[in-house]
Amino acid sequence: MAPASSSAREFLPSYGVPGAAGARARRETIVKVSTGLAQRGLPNASVYSSSKCAIESLTRAWTTEFGPSGVRVNTVSPGVIVTLGTDAQEPGVLEIIDSIAADRPGQADEIVSATAFLTTDAAKCVYGAVLPVDGGGLAR
Repeated sequence: MAPASSSAREFLPSYGVPGAAGARARRETIVKVSTGLAQRGLPNASVYSSSKCAIESLTRAWTTEFGPSGVRVNTVSPGVIVTLGTDAQEPGVLEIIDSIAADRPGQADEIVSATAFLTTDAAKCVYGAVLPVDGGGLAR
């Protein structure tokens, strides 16, 4: 039986992931999005949390597969982020906010900035990382 990674090698080039089919002179980057819930338990979020754990594992696996071809694979892991669909005053959300070092929810532009950083030359040696953008949520 062929390893699962062989199917990824066949799949990625068809979806425009340069470098996935072989060595390239140009360096490419894949940045995926996870969540802090991949690292901590939350009642009634087991399926969501485990799917994000899979994203983080895939980041590490693809790094070993595609890194030698110049493809950097990393993940941004947001904590609580204020969006139109997030009510920062909900009791569960307030509890999480109270437990993080920044003592505030994140903003969407902070996730954009972290993602943009991972695509720049300033991060050219960052491979297989999961970057928490959570105001210190995982530190507590």
